[in-house]
Amino acid sequence: MRALQFSKFGGGAAALESNGGSLAEYVVSPLKYTIKRPENVSALDGASFGIAGQSALQSVRDSGGIKLDGSCVDKNVLITAASGGVGTYAVQLAKLGGAHVTATCGARNVDLVKSLGADEVLDYKTPEGATLQSPSGRKYDVVIHCAESQHCSTFKPQLARTARVIDLSPRAKTFLTIGVQLLTFSSQKFLGNLVSEGKLRTVVDSTFPLSRAKEAWEKQIDGHSTGKVLVTMD
Repeated sequence: MRALQFSKFGGGAAALESNGGSLAEYVVSPLKYTIKRPENVSALDGASFGIAGQSALQSVRDSGGIKLDGSCVDKNVLITAASGGVGTYAVQLAKLGGAHVTATCGARNVDLVKSLGADEVLDYKTPEGATLQSPSGRKYDVVIHCAESQHCSTFKPQLARTARVIDLSPRAKTFLTIGVQLLTFSSQKFLGNLVSEGKLRTVVDSTFPLSRAKEAWEKQIDGHSTGKVLVTMD
């Protein structure tokens, strides 16, 4: 089986085109944008961590300053929309760094996000979730903001004095540009190794054959998918 990453910001070939793209069975790509998929990493996993995984990696490690060696036990991280494509990876990466993670998602995904390692999970539709206050009362050192429905001003009162806020709330052009910049050999290989070693897992909402790509677009654009929506090439 072959598979393409699918998101409302692009997938497959679209990940390599700064002005958008399409779904295709084959794509020509510069070598620096590709790696060989490890044998024990599925095609679905390999297709999933392109833009979403690398956006999470840059947000958590590079912009958020969370070292992935377990040494950041003094850091409190907030991840909004944690059941989405970027959020599911960000939770796991932050926990690899040893950080305390507070995450938000819908009620149906609370158990899933906890299984990814989040220490505290808030249903964003509850009064507690609306304030984005950590149940433990800790201020946030890092915020990975992926939720379109919540403005950054909501969590401003909850920030530590030196907090870092990385805003990935959906804006197609900005997000896709970031994704293109992230598609480098070294970071792709790093993520591939984490998946291969069982330290990072992909959450797949659903898969569609290429002949039903329209349905896949509609499901993703609806905004309520859990993890990744993928188009497969069987």
